Amino acid sequence: MEKQYGAFDAKTHFSEILSHVINGEKFVITKHGERVAMIIPFSEITQEDPVNDAIRAIKTLRSGTTLGKKLSVRKLKEEGRK
Repeated sequence: MEKQYGAFDAKTHFSEILSHVINGEKFVITKHGERVAMIIPFSEITQEDPVNDAIRAIKTLRSGTTLGKKLSVRKLKEEGRK
C-alpha cells in the first residue's frame, strides 16, 4: 500500500518523500481528496511499458512510409493554404 500526501504536504515534505522513493516506496499525491499523481522509483519504469510499446510500434509502422514521388509535406501544406 502506498502512502498518500496532499499536494501542499507533498511540496512541504518533497525531499523526505524522495528519500523514501529512493528506497523503493511509492507515494500518491492528492488534490482536494482526488488522486492526481504517483511518485514511484524510476527503476520501476521499464521498456515493457505498454505506452512505450505502442510508441515503438507506431515508429516501426512509420519507417519507410512515404507520400510518393510527387507529394511532399511542403506541397500538401501549400495546397491547404490556397
